[in-house]
Amino acid sequence: MALSNSTKLIITREDSVKVLTVTPVGLMGPPGPCGGLLIDVSGGIIGVCGSTGINVSSPVQGEQFISLDLSDPGLVAPYSPSSHTAFTSLSADTGTARKIAFLQADGGITFDYIRNYDVFKPSEFLLQISSFTIPSLSTTQLIGSGTNLELDGKIASASYTQTVNLATISILNSDGDTDTTSGGFPQTLTTPFTTYNFDSGDSIWYPATPGTSAEGASNTATSDITLTFVNNVYYGVNTNDSANIGNILAGTSSTVLSNSKARQFTVTAGTNQYIYYSYPSRLGTATFTVGGFEGGFRLISTESHTNSLGFIENYYVYRSDNTGLGNTTVVVS
Repeated sequence: MALSNSTKLIITREDSVKVLTVTPVGLMGPPGPCGGLLIDVSGGIIGVCGSTGINVSSPVQGEQFISLDLSDPGLVAPYSPSSHTAFTSLSADTGTARKIAFLQADGGITFDYIRNYDVFKPSEFLLQISSFTIPSLSTTQLIGSGTNLELDGKIASASYTQTVNLATISILNSDGDTDTTSGGFPQTLTTPFTTYNFDSGDSIWYPATPGTSAEGASNTATSDITLTFVNNVYYGVNTNDSANIGNILAGTSSTVLSNSKARQFTVTAGTNQYIYYSYPSRLGTATFTVGGFEGGFRLISTESHTNSLGFIENYYVYRSDNTGLGNTTVVVS
């Protein structure tokens, strides 16, 4: 599109209308040839003196373009930027879209349609749960049987990127379906939907198999807290050469809540004391390494064990071949 010698570009802002005058720019004519050196009467060199350049009376015009002077005080001075506020709701907009000037990476200017994401972050248009926590609830729990994991006295907290009008907390089973065996759920939060105080009616039913999980979800935008229910692993020392788990726990022992047989531990085995290691048999047999050498332990029994919450399953009981090993670091894999 050809531009006249005085073309106006109108920029509309929310607080004013600015008019810029756009002047087409053409190419300069070629310079005249340079003259020779002149010598001053005093002997000094005056410098290069060119003759009059060739005057191009009708230079060929270059491609016309628009020049925007963004430093023009008349454009910038009256404008005070507004603080950015995220949307809490969106509504339909109508009308013809207009292009605006974009400064490109190479310094050029192009005209294009502005998108909402050029002004606001995508997250500001979406309902998201910024956080969902139950600070006093450990995500790893000892598995029980016949009773529920009680939540009484615990507090759930949530925050959101948008204003919400409904929020619920539910319990899901490991398949992602709503768990109907847990007590008191789903629970509906009250405005502003940021906290929930669990009471004596709120509890999570223990899963049938250790290692499965239950999840808490909140609102149509979801945020999960995964609870993993596992059993104990035991290790320690004892003078009994055929000790069961009860004997191990009665001696010098440690208990670890874990769903893995692999571990490194250090014990001190005194005179006539064996080192013991016991864990759920469903985790498979183990390999023992001491001082870089594999071996030195044997599987002496498989027994049924009931934990402190009434859950029953089979355990392997391993014992060191020798007594009196002193301070010993054992690696189990």
